[in-house]
Amino acid sequence: MAAQFPTSPPSGTMVAYCFVPGITEPQRTMMPIPTPATNEVLIKVLAAGVCHTDVHVLEASVTQLLIPGSFIMGHEGAGIVVGHGEDVAADPAHAQRLAVGTRGFANVCFETPAIGLGVDGFWAEYVKVRASTVVPVPGNNPNDPRLTPAQVKPGQTVVIVGCGGLGINAIQIAKHVLHTGTVIAVDLRADSLALAREVGADHAVMPDELTGLPSTPPPASFA
Repeated sequence: MAAQFPTSPPSGTMVAYCFVPGITEPQRTMMPIPTPATNEVLIKVLAAGVCHTDVHVLEASVTQLLIPGSFIMGHEGAGIVVGHGEDVAADPAHAQRLAVGTRGFANVCFETPAIGLGVDGFWAEYVKVRASTVVPVPGNNPNDPRLTPAQVKPGQTVVIVGCGGLGINAIQIAKHVLHTGTVIAVDLRADSLALAREVGADHAVMPDELTGLPSTPPPASFA
């Protein structure tokens, strides 16, 4: 039998951690549990990350306000769908999904403000997101590193552009969890490229050095 949404989604109040202009620390606040719009789902948050972008936003709150207004922080998260809007009710498959902020291709999404960066995000007990952004997680485990919208397969070549925190993690997941073939890391910083090699990248190069690499199969994905 297909999974169904809860008949009575949660209501009441929740704990949230908010950005407030002029304050360099997230503020603990009691807020109403959000009600999803017609094309949204309500997520019970199980895990939320802290990105260096969050630190930048907080540190700049006093000297250079990057995002106006107050909002719940957190643009990296996962959880369980516990409610839905009217247009989502016909798709019970969503009830079996766990949610992360965006369903792949976030790097080419120009919609602003973004969740957790102007729109209420994952640093709360519940968050509402568009139903189109939920992603199924293998084994219903939001911490499963095999979650990969790019559908990378063992033995394939992967190019990872940008070797910051996420890129370095992506290299390790690609090489040691997904068992890809060749992992190519690309960055402009020599220290980041050195770290990329240390954690498993087969090649770590500047962008203009890509054409000089040995011939490899076509990349499975760009990350």
